[in-house]
Amino acid sequence: MGQDHTANQLRSWALVGVLAASTFPIMSGAVIVPALNELRFAFGLGSVGAAALVTAHTIFIAIGSPLAGIAIDRVGAKLPLIWGLVGFGLFGGAGALAPTVGWLVVTRIPFGLATGFIFTAITVVILQGTSGDRRNTVMGWRAASNQFGGIVYPTIGGFAALAAWQGAFLVYAASLPIALLIFVTLPGDRPGGRPPSGVLGLIRRDSRLLRLFLAAFSAYAALYVIVIFVPQLLEAVGLGSAAIVGLFLSAMNLAAFVVASMYGRIRRSLGPGVLLWLAGGLYITSALILIALTGSASIVVAMLTFGAAHGLVVPALTVSVGNCAPPPMRGRVTSGLGVTNYLGQFSSAYMAAPLVIIFGLAGSFALLGLAGAIVAVAGSRAAEASRTQIGDET
Repeated sequence: MGQDHTANQLRSWALVGVLAASTFPIMSGAVIVPALNELRFAFGLGSVGAAALVTAHTIFIAIGSPLAGIAIDRVGAKLPLIWGLVGFGLFGGAGALAPTVGWLVVTRIPFGLATGFIFTAITVVILQGTSGDRRNTVMGWRAASNQFGGIVYPTIGGFAALAAWQGAFLVYAASLPIALLIFVTLPGDRPGGRPPSGVLGLIRRDSRLLRLFLAAFSAYAALYVIVIFVPQLLEAVGLGSAAIVGLFLSAMNLAAFVVASMYGRIRRSLGPGVLLWLAGGLYITSALILIALTGSASIVVAMLTFGAAHGLVVPALTVSVGNCAPPPMRGRVTSGLGVTNYLGQFSSAYMAAPLVIIFGLAGSFALLGLAGAIVAVAGSRAAEASRTQIGDET
């Protein structure tokens, strides 16, 4: 199985399709955030129940990613990516037709699984279709596309929900034409048959992968510490309106977008280990600012600092994990990123809760600092030892 024969051929409209698809995983929750108040009213939900609609599907992304990995190692990445895009559009859009909140939750299960297929398949498509500096560049563009989705989709969802909350769910149908574009333009995969076993053994034996997955889990837990607790900090200083909170979060995503867009050029000058040390230091710096200072300007600086760090971490970790994966096992090995990333998002609030109870919001930002230390210490050495792709001939 594979597209290794297409190395450095992920270009033109195929690349456009892959980058467009890269905007969807972050869209999975973000697009309905502006409609949460309408959803609460329509279904009689409390604030916790409404928030669960945004995050509950993430556990199914974590479940769907390994399933996608198995499928990818059997049939290649193209078909699972198309399956994911079609499921994303159909099951996401089906939420607009849900007569009760129970049915709405049911649609989020296959929707989350489809998102896991998109996330993992895109990773493998890029790893198989690029190599060397081109791989670093495209993976940076992929991370930038993801952050771009975090900027634009909440706005699109808000406008789509102006007439009714159902409009926000219809935005998910944007994945359907992208599925068609991928079908037409992305090179096909060679039949692979039954892939070799031993992936779990490989992960257990390869300390690089274990450290990289720990760093990824920490980075995405840190991201959701920011998403969940910075709005509460803003409210405490009198800046808690939805519009202002959205601007602060957009500033973070914009910083990540800019840095990730330049990742290929940055990577040509600095190794992945150095970049993860730098990113970990930036995470810690943002945590210290949020703990020590409470003015609006300092919060902006912290958000920009965190965004810049995240723009470095995501492509660095993704390429490093991909480099550790033998080509016949790429799907299953890199699916670990879907598991760790989304479990980090899902569990961040629960990990921070005891610290918040004891120390207030400063406790959550201390967890952010700890995540930065883990990224720097665990991730950097592993990334530096993963600079060469197993099985690549280029």
